[in-house]
This record gives sequence, structure tokens and C-alpha cells, in this order.
Amino acid sequence: MEDSEAQQLPEIPLISQARLSSERAGQPRSSSRPAASHKDLTWNVLTVLVWVMIACTVMAFLSIYANPGSAVNLFQPGRAPTLASFVTIPTMTASPQPSSTVEVSPTITLTPTSTPSPTPTDVPTETATPGPSPTATVHSLYPFIQRGEIKVIDAATFPDHESCRLWVAGQAYDLQGAPMTGITVMLGGYLDRKTLYQLSLTGTALQYGQAGYEFTVADRPTPSREAVWVQLFDQAMIPLSNRIYFNTVEDCAQNLVLINFRQVR
Repeated sequence: MEDSEAQQLPEIPLISQARLSSERAGQPRSSSRPAASHKDLTWNVLTVLVWVMIACTVMAFLSIYANPGSAVNLFQPGRAPTLASFVTIPTMTASPQPSSTVEVSPTITLTPTSTPSPTPTDVPTETATPGPSPTATVHSLYPFIQRGEIKVIDAATFPDHESCRLWVAGQAYDLQGAPMTGITVMLGGYLDRKTLYQLSLTGTALQYGQAGYEFTVADRPTPSREAVWVQLFDQAMIPLSNRIYFNTVEDCAQNLVLINFRQVR
């Protein structure tokens, strides 16, 4: 009987309570949905804006990096803004000033009068007195040099020279111009395919002077061009002068060559 009574209990109140509880629980849920959707939309818009700004920044950075001179770059290299580009300096325009007029007064011309000039007096002139002529400085490696020019004359001018031979002769002079004897004179070179080598001393051929020397070069005049020379030496055969070269001709009227030396130091 108890089981039958339990089965006969009405189930409607339980259903109604469940409906009431479900309706009560659903009312706050339906009222919070519009507020949550509004907040989600706001955050979504802000997120999109942030991403757009980030994308623009990245694109601007890449553009400046690829081309520093692009219009996006506000601080372009070599084009830094200066104060003058922002500040306009007023310029001053000069206004024309009234010109002053100068009046020129007439000038007075003075006529010069003749002034008597002083009479010139005779001034005694100085007469130059001739003095000793300056001696030219000679630069030479040797104490003796050639004196004057080489002369070619007829040997018949001197005694015992009537035959047609070829001679060389001359003298040597010291610093004072006096004849200097005892100096060795060497004759060398080539003539008529023969080698010449002869020695003499100044003072051994007195027909040419106190310090004269002489060489008999050949038995007949033979032409040559600077193939024969003479040179001075001391007793130790140390050169006292340079070699003096001369020419010879095939002429009995020009068969004596005269070469003189003088001391310079």
C-alpha cells in the first residue's frame, strides 16, 4: 500500500519547481550577453589599430632603410633642417638718398714768371791716371800653362837650321816672367806611322833664349793634326803642365813650331 501511495503522488510540483529554477537562472544570463559583446568589439577594434600602426611603422622603417632619401624620412642625410629654413630674416632695402649738388667755383690760373737760372760754373774734371792692368786669375791643375799662341815659322831664321827638317822649340818662364832653366820637356805622339818619345831640358837651346829647348822631330816636314804634343816634368817626372798638342804641315817655310810655357803657381 505504501508503494502504491508513493506512485500516486502528483509529479506536477516538481516540474514546476524545475521550470521556475531554470527561468530564474536564465534571466541574468540573457541580460549580460549584450554588455559582453560590446566590450569584445571595443578590444577587437583597438587590437586591429595597434596591428595597423605596427605594420605602418615596419613599412616606414623598411622604406627608410632601403632609401634614406625617401620622403618618409624626416631626417634625411645632408639635409638637416637649419634655423634659417624656419626663420625668415627680413631684408633691408636701401632707399635712394637725395644727392647733393656741388657748385664749382671758377679757378684762377696763375701765369708763371720767368726766373733767371744760375749760370753754370766750370767744374774741374779728374784725369784718370793709368795704372797696372789687373792680372787675370788662371785656374789650372798644373803649375805651368801654355804662354801665348803656338807659332809656326821658317827654321832658317835661326843658325844651323838651313836644312828642310821639322823642329819643335820654345822656352819656360817663372812667376815673374824670367826664364826658368832645368825643367824637363817631353815630346810624344805619332808622326808618319812612328811613335815619338824624346826628352830635353830648358836652357839647352840658347838660340831661343836663356831657357830654350829644342827637338828634331823628323828629317822632313810631315803633315799631322794634333798627333804630336809637348809637356813639362820636374826631376821626379811629375807632370808640371798639361799636354800641348799641335799641328804640322809639309812645308819647309813652316817647319819650326814654337811653344812657350809660363808658371802660374
